[in-house]
Amino acid sequence: MSSTERATRRRPSPALMIAVAALAAALAGTAVADPTGSASAVSKRKVKRIAKKQVNKLAPGLSVAHADSANSAGTADTAKSAGIANVAANADKLDGQDASAFAAASEVHTPVRRVVNDAAPGDPFVNTVVDLAVAGPFTFKGACTKNNQLGQDEAGVRLEGPAGSAITAVRTVGGEVTEPGTTSAVAAGVIASGNAVEGGHFVAVARNGQVVSGNASAEVGDAAGHCIFGLTALGP
Repeated sequence: MSSTERATRRRPSPALMIAVAALAAALAGTAVADPTGSASAVSKRKVKRIAKKQVNKLAPGLSVAHADSANSAGTADTAKSAGIANVAANADKLDGQDASAFAAASEVHTPVRRVVNDAAPGDPFVNTVVDLAVAGPFTFKGACTKNNQLGQDEAGVRLEGPAGSAITAVRTVGGEVTEPGTTSAVAAGVIASGNAVEGGHFVAVARNGQVVSGNASAEVGDAAGHCIFGLTALGP
């Protein structure tokens, strides 16, 4: 709309100007001429009624000074709705990645730090074995021996899978160990006379295609107990 059109819409009509003038005169106590042309005093109440009647009659055609702003408000609501829609569309994404790109919580196995005391310390032929976690067809166990044949303490995290599994482990002690077609392998192991801790990283693939990977640690000679195990595994 041009400035000329806006100015035309906002200019009051002659009838409205007469009504407003009459109202002002009534409020001031001034006499005005009646429609017959005779000069007589018109009461304030009557003038108010006349002015109100004229204003109500002309109201449908009057324009509001900020009508254009009202149109802008509608546009603002549309923009806000579009913004909310965009937020909702990305609610299940992290750094632009869909939720399906990340491992499900059920596939993250992180058992608490496990402290184990050998039930038969000093017996070189018996060790204490505990279950640490299960990930699909794979099982993680911790083996603890106090005073083996050499008088040392021994701890290890063993990964066990179904027949035909391929297991690879890289340990801080013992280097890389690849055992294809096996059912178990030591993911982390340590043997020492005093306090010592070792770790390792492992990857295992079952014959049916299921994969598990992660890190493990084993410690001996800790004040809390004979052996301490830690494990984080990602898998089914």
